Amino acid sequence: NQMKMFGWEIWTLKPDKYEAEGVPVGVASAVYYITGINKPWVLAPVHGFFFALSALFLYKTSYLISTSKKISIISILPFVIFPSAAVIYSQLHKDIYTICGVIIIFFLWCRLGSKIKFNLLECVFSILLTLIAFELILIARPYMFPIIFVSCVVGAVVLFLERKRGTLWWTMLLAYFLISFSYFYFTDINRLIATSDVPSIQTEEQKLTIDNGEVNSDNGEDNSDNGE
Repeated sequence: NQMKMFGWEIWTLKPDKYEAEGVPVGVASAVYYITGINKPWVLAPVHGFFFALSALFLYKTSYLISTSKKISIISILPFVIFPSAAVIYSQLHKDIYTICGVIIIFFLWCRLGSKIKFNLLECVFSILLTLIAFELILIARPYMFPIIFVSCVVGAVVLFLERKRGTLWWTMLLAYFLISFSYFYFTDINRLIATSDVPSIQTEEQKLTIDNGEVNSDNGEDNSDNGE
């Protein structure tokens, strides 16, 4: 309603009023405003895009490991065709962005550990893709950064022990590590946790408390009326 009155000037990806819900609210408001349809189903193309991207990079990751297209396709079938997958892209929540970001990061580290040779363009593209993946996690579930950073440290140590790679490979390894460290170190995790999923639960509890208080006060008024 506010966007109908004021337009894009007041739009933000994570509105302050709904910061606990995060990205889905901002994306939904933008899509609703563009299409003029205030129904959750209009978000299906957006969520479907990120789900398809997740499936694509999951396939690429499996192919790096198995080097078999048949095995790779079979391995992603549970992710794609299980009924539970519909919850990921059909509902208004943050999982679709988090899953996409995590799968991309996992693919990039697996690719770095493979025997594929990189050129300069691939190096730049991979670094940009890493930034996009971390941004997806940042806007959805930034409190995952400590876990991701620890995983990246383990991956960097394992790959470092090989020590038989070219300059571009070492550049990418250093870039991946620095990006993961930067998002972990410079993100105010405590503040984001304070404005994430937990407050939404607290808010509901507060609402219940208020509602119970109103009910009790109403009962008290009724009792006083009966006494009179």
